[in-house]
Amino acid sequence: MGFELVTLFIFTGGNGIALFLVAGGIRLMRRSQRLDQVGRSATGIVVDNVSGTGWRALVSGGTGASSMSSRSYGSRSDDEIRVRHRPVIEFRTEDGQVVRARGPGESTEPFVVGSSVPILYDPVAPTVVKITNGQGSESEGGLMLVTGILGLAFVWFISWNLISHRL
Repeated sequence: MGFELVTLFIFTGGNGIALFLVAGGIRLMRRSQRLDQVGRSATGIVVDNVSGTGWRALVSGGTGASSMSSRSYGSRSDDEIRVRHRPVIEFRTEDGQVVRARGPGESTEPFVVGSSVPILYDPVAPTVVKITNGQGSESEGGLMLVTGILGLAFVWFISWNLISHRL
């Protein structure tokens, strides 16, 4: 009974994580494609950086350096922790509304406060933006999608080997 439980845990847990990555990658890529189709061009100004050492800090939306964590995890030293930065961009829509939005791209280098960045924004939801050129304009979702697909293949391979060796 123990072997089957371990195999089931690896299969369901691994597939769950991998499918989460695939779905997240697809969602980000669709959002990027939608902005390419219906987005309006604007020039934004970087007014702040959201900084953090892990995905939780960037997802939770801490502001500025106050969200940076200097703790080390496990055996890694403070020097080995990569701080990631996302820009907070302020821009004016076509109808004159001033919007402040967090950019989707991230970088290991902080964005220069006061610098201008070309963006596309969703006219229906103007806080949804995409940097079109320069720092932070990397493809969204592609790495997440590929990682998820490779994760699925790995989990299925491991599970298949565990089951076939058991039979």
